[in-house]
Amino acid sequence: MNPIRRVLFWAHLVLGLLAGGLILITVITGVSMAFRRQWIAWDESPSPLSAPGTADAKPQPLEVLLARVAEAHPGVRPQSVTVSADPARPWVVELERMCRIAVDPYRGDLVELPAGRVRAAMRWMENCHRWLGAEDPPRQEGAPGGASREGGPDLPAGWTPRRITSTLMGASASVFLVLSLSGLFLWFPRRLTWTAFRAVLWPRWGLGSKARDWNWHNAVGVWCAVPIAIMALTGMSIAFRGFGDVLYGGAAPRREGPGGDVVAPPSEGARPLAPQGLLESVQRAAPGWREITLRLGGGRERGEPGGRGGSEGGPGTAREAERGPGGGGGGGGAGCAVVANVRSSGSALLPDDTWRLDPYTGQRLAEAPTTGGWRSRLRAMNQRIHTGEAGGVLGQAVAFLGCVGGVVLVWTGFALALRRFLPRLFRKSAEPAS
Repeated sequence: MNPIRRVLFWAHLVLGLLAGGLILITVITGVSMAFRRQWIAWDESPSPLSAPGTADAKPQPLEVLLARVAEAHPGVRPQSVTVSADPARPWVVELERMCRIAVDPYRGDLVELPAGRVRAAMRWMENCHRWLGAEDPPRQEGAPGGASREGGPDLPAGWTPRRITSTLMGASASVFLVLSLSGLFLWFPRRLTWTAFRAVLWPRWGLGSKARDWNWHNAVGVWCAVPIAIMALTGMSIAFRGFGDVLYGGAAPRREGPGGDVVAPPSEGARPLAPQGLLESVQRAAPGWREITLRLGGGRERGEPGGRGGSEGGPGTAREAERGPGGGGGGGGAGCAVVANVRSSGSALLPDDTWRLDPYTGQRLAEAPTTGGWRSRLRAMNQRIHTGEAGGVLGQAVAFLGCVGGVVLVWTGFALALRRFLPRLFRKSAEPAS
């Protein structure tokens, strides 16, 4: 073994042993959450409606339906509304505090949907995936924006349990990236022959335990190296904001509201459109729509069915509630773009299309040029790239297989290391009983 290969081998081995436990937690929870949107949609799908009263029946205006929801739940602000093109399916309004209301758009009847067990399980899985299940102490009263937290009696200020565990998980993602890249180098056979490549290119069955672990570790590693590297890079960007600044070329733009873009009013005293006007604008611009989710101000962009938020963004403020869905208002000041997720009637394998709407005209906003160009656009998609949702169901399947491969790599890696350091244990276990 040449010196470079020897150094890489031992670095690969030692780093894998040190970070293998955290990596195993990451990939197991990643497997569980790969298709979480589909699982949540299946678990929380509301019962279908009876057919509309007449053939030409039209849904009631969205403002009327939201007013009925507000009467039934005073003081609770709607986060999003999901509208279906299927007349037999109810519309779903998501409120604060994980409350979801199924609304009959023709009769205005309301049914509160039970809290989904799958959604709660996925939230717990995400907590373990990102923070090892840690929870932060309550926010300090009077801190600017509520951002500062007490570190606790044994922690320095600012170092909360979640920050510490997030740093650990980010470090494990960094190690996973190094392992995937060094593994690619170690994967190449010393003799570049087809026989040598075939031994490490495909998983083989019917081998002894040691030969099987070696073959699977190599074959699975080479096929999963690219998905693992992508998930590790995007995971590091989530855990370490500074790394994201380097990777995507500059600090992340500050989000001013639901849509992130501040839109000047077309004239003095102009007011943003009502939700019904925004909905009709999207329906006209996307004639093949199957489902539209409007974010009504506050909350997070949809990362799960029914308008459930993703991992980025945060609850809106009371000021946003006064502005209305577009973040504008009667004062004539600038309003914030409105986010709409549009699912077309085409292939279900494609991801939803995210629109940013002018709150005053309802027109789709063009992608504004940014200093980072395509790198800034990639940063905006970082979370969806990490989960595979940027590629629709096919992307989620790739992320799922990458995580399954990660489980196999940790298992076979630990088995090979134990055989190297504790050969007598495995030799005894392999001996037939007399």
